[in-house]
Amino acid sequence: MALNYSDGLLALCTLAGPVLAVQAQKWIERGAEKRNRKKRLFENLMMVRGETLSVDFKRAVNMIELVFTDDKHVINAWHNFFDKLSETAKDDAHARLIVDSRNELLKTLLKEMSKVCGYDFDDRTISKGSYTPTAHTNFEDELRRVRQGAAGLLEGKTSLKIEQVVGATGMQTQNDFQTKALKNQEKLLEYHERLSKVVSPDGHLKVKVDQGS
Repeated sequence: MALNYSDGLLALCTLAGPVLAVQAQKWIERGAEKRNRKKRLFENLMMVRGETLSVDFKRAVNMIELVFTDDKHVINAWHNFFDKLSETAKDDAHARLIVDSRNELLKTLLKEMSKVCGYDFDDRTISKGSYTPTAHTNFEDELRRVRQGAAGLLEGKTSLKIEQVVGATGMQTQNDFQTKALKNQEKLLEYHERLSKVVSPDGHLKVKVDQGS
């Protein structure tokens, strides 16, 4: 039996209905998973925002371009922060300026990420809301200085300072040794003068012959 136009259109809509419904459900699920990935990454980065030298922080920021690839403001903030992370300090004063600049750029990055994830955080919550023990901060600062010092040595930009520390006993022993060495040198000079009187410059022994007898 041949189907007319109306019957064909009805059959097509009946068939397409479930297909479109399934496809729409997949789109919804993919969108939700994408939003959840962004939210998880942002939450992980917020937890370690005070530990910029930690492995967890490094892993989190390295995922930003992959997870927030369609959020231009986030990617731009990440690039600015990354450029500052790659900057090398020339001295302690410059290092402090770099750290301050990095903190500001990180704050900007987190604010842009929070907007995408639906949070409404102020500057204080982002920059001051994390707890970081003073000992951990000191450790990061010491680690930074050790890395800079080691890099300076390897690049030949700095030298290794060496100080000789001698105790009272060691100082007395050194003085006694120098005194003995000086006396031995004086004896050696005296011996050389005596030797020069009996030996000629060409190494022959000088002999005095008494012709009066």
